Amino acid sequence: MNAIEPQATSLLPGSADIVFNALPHPVLMVAPDGRIAEANVAAEDFFEISVPVLRRHVLRDLVPFGSPLLSSAAGAFSLLFCSSVGRSPSPAPLY
Repeated sequence: MNAIEPQATSLLPGSADIVFNALPHPVLMVAPDGRIAEANVAAEDFFEISVPVLRRHVLRDLVPFGSPLLSSAAGAFSLLFCSSVGRSPSPAPLY
């Protein structure tokens, strides 16, 4: 009888997933389009939503309009994206 292997549901490789889920603070990995790509266990507890359900949302669904978190996330994404393509950053809102 063959045992069915559980499918990996995390986007993180190996031990990175263990460290990510051991973090005591909620952490969301947000895709460039604002979609939640990954979340740790603390984020599940904080939002009271499982990771598969969180992945169906965009950041603006979870964070109130006008929150400093949205402008911080937009600025961080803009900085990372623009530095990778050689442009100067100009933050774009994620909402």
